[in-house]
Amino acid sequence: MPKDLRRFLSTHVQVRYGANYIGVIIVNTNKQLLQYLAFLLRTKFDVRSYISLEKKRSHMWSKLPCYRLTINRREDQRRFAKRIGFGIQRKNQKMLDALKLLDLHGTTRAAPEWQQLYEKHGRVWIKRTSM
Repeated sequence: MPKDLRRFLSTHVQVRYGANYIGVIIVNTNKQLLQYLAFLLRTKFDVRSYISLEKKRSHMWSKLPCYRLTINRREDQRRFAKRIGFGIQRKNQKMLDALKLLDLHGTTRAAPEWQQLYEKHGRVWIKRTSM
C-alpha cells in the first residue's frame, strides 16, 4: 500500500512557491477523498496536513466547491520530500532547494536567494541555467 500511495501522491500533489513560503497541496472537489488522504499521510508517513475550502477563482473550471489539503509545517514538508517525493526529479530538486533556502536564510531572506536560482515564467518557477 505505501508504494502505491507514494505513486498516487507524487502525481497528484502540487508544490506552490511564493516569495517566502512553500506549500505542498492537493486540490480536489471530493472532501472525503482529501480527508482519507490526510488520514493516510498521518498514519503511514507521519505527515500532518489540514483541509480548507479553496477560494473560488475565475480560472477554476468546476462549479463544485474545491477543497485544498495543505502540508504547511516545514518538518512535515521535509518528511513528505523524504518519504514520498515526486516521480519527476526536477520537482524533487525544486522542493529540496526551497526547503534548504528557507532553513539557511529564514522566510524573509530566502526570497532573494530563490530568485537567484529560479526565474518565473508565467505561473511556473524555472531553474536558471549556469552562466
